[in-house]
Formats: sequence, C-alpha cells, structure tokens
Amino acid sequence: MNTNDLLEMNMLFSAGLLEDIEREAFEIAFEQASPEVQAHIRDESRRMADLGDLVQDEQPRPELRQIILSAVRAAMLEQENEQRIASEKTVAGTIHPGADRRTGSRYTQPKLSRSPRVHRIWRGTSIGLAAAVVAMVVVSVNVRQTYNTAGKNAFIANIYDGFGGQFLNDTMFDSNTQRVVLATSGNDSSMMGASVFANPDWDTARLMVKNLRPQQGDEEFRLVVLDAEGNIVREVANFTSKGEIESFDIQINLNTESKLAIYQGMVQDIKDAKPLMVSIDSEM
Repeated sequence: MNTNDLLEMNMLFSAGLLEDIEREAFEIAFEQASPEVQAHIRDESRRMADLGDLVQDEQPRPELRQIILSAVRAAMLEQENEQRIASEKTVAGTIHPGADRRTGSRYTQPKLSRSPRVHRIWRGTSIGLAAAVVAMVVVSVNVRQTYNTAGKNAFIANIYDGFGGQFLNDTMFDSNTQRVVLATSGNDSSMMGASVFANPDWDTARLMVKNLRPQQGDEEFRLVVLDAEGNIVREVANFTSKGEIESFDIQINLNTESKLAIYQGMVQDIKDAKPLMVSIDSEM
C-alpha cells in the first residue's frame, strides 16, 4: 500500500468497517511504512477525529434562528390547546329545534375531527430533521475542503513513495542539483517531455520522462549525447516507456555532457533520423 491507500484504509479502520483480512493487511502495511509516513497517518487520524475542524464555530443566520424558534413555539401552543380540549369531556351546544323546551334537553357538540392536522410527533421530527440538514450541509462543505487538502498531501506522498525522499528533497531544495530539459523540436505540440537530474551526492543521475509513446513499432528509446554540431557522441541509455511518468537511473556527467537527445530505433538507424526530443538550455 502507498500513503494514499493507507490514508483511505485508516479512515475505514477507525470506523470499524474493515473485514478481518483487510484489517490485518492494513496493520502489516502500516508497520512496514517509514516513520515519516506513520506519523503522517497518525496526524491525519487525529485531525479527522476532531469534529471541531469539520464543524466550524459559526452562528446561524438570524432569520433561520427565528424560523426555528417560531416553529417550536407554534408546536408548543398547539400541544397545549390539544391537551385543554381533551380535558373537557363535553361542550355545551345550542338547543335542538326538536328538543323538549320544558325539559330544556340539550345535546353535546360533536367533537371536531383533527385528522387534517399534523401530529405533534411528526411536527417535532420535521423540525429536528430541518436542523440536522443544516448541520449536515456545513459538515459536508468542511469534509470536502478537508478531502481536497488531504488529496494534495497524498500527491506529494505518492512522489515521495515513488521516487524517494532524497530525490524529492534534493530536486526541489538543493542548489547543487543540475537539470537538463529535453523538449520536442519545431512546432510539434506533443505533450512528451523529459528531464535529466544530477546531484553530487547521488550514485547515479535520474532520467524522468512523461507521455513518451512509441512513434514507430515497438523499438526502444535511446538517450544519447550530442556534440556542438548535433552529431551523436555516445549512447547513455536505452529504455522502453508505457507513456506514463517514469524514472530511469543513468550514468552521465552534466558538467561535460549537457547536450542530449532522445531517439527511437536501432543505433544504426538513428544517426540520420530526426530526434524525438533535444535538450534546451535549462539548468538549476
């Protein structure tokens, strides 16, 4: 598992949603991770467990508060009226035209049906549901923001896992790291790209390529050194690419061999061919 996988599995592990096999795999992967990655996972767990980071301390809009309070008061008044009506056994009504006037017989007023009204339980449930929906909207927005932040951190973690911490640190922050950029020539709008990095503290230099797909057949690509006239001096490395961001260790001295090119094909065929990419003046 990479760091991003560990982050996702840790959320499910904390919620108790992992099967036994998945839980054991996660625990093994976590124990095998580097101390830096473990610390990163623990920090994310503590941050996600703190609901204060998800639900911000914000006051609701005044009109929303007034609506909820008015609904609660109306529900309480309705409940009081229903209790008062229920406590009265009979309600005196008018004398029926056919009743005996001497005896003054009366009849009780029929109890009005309250069936169209909403029961107070449902009314209270609706009010609670409305408040819960407002809270969930706030939580959803904050969870989305947290997810975006975690995604950015996971991207850096993937680079760390894929290419190594020393390479990432030296490439971004060490002024002794040299870089030669190779780009397509002419008006070619291809998204292919390549760079060679070298640092005195590294055992080998590093060639990184992206979107490098075969232009003809399935022949290998070749990184070569050119002289001032553009002639091939020597072949540095041959490699295959799947069109993704890939990295290759190479042996080269950028102090004396900074003019580079990438060809596709056999050695005897590339001398008269046009290179896919050639180096440009870019050094850090």
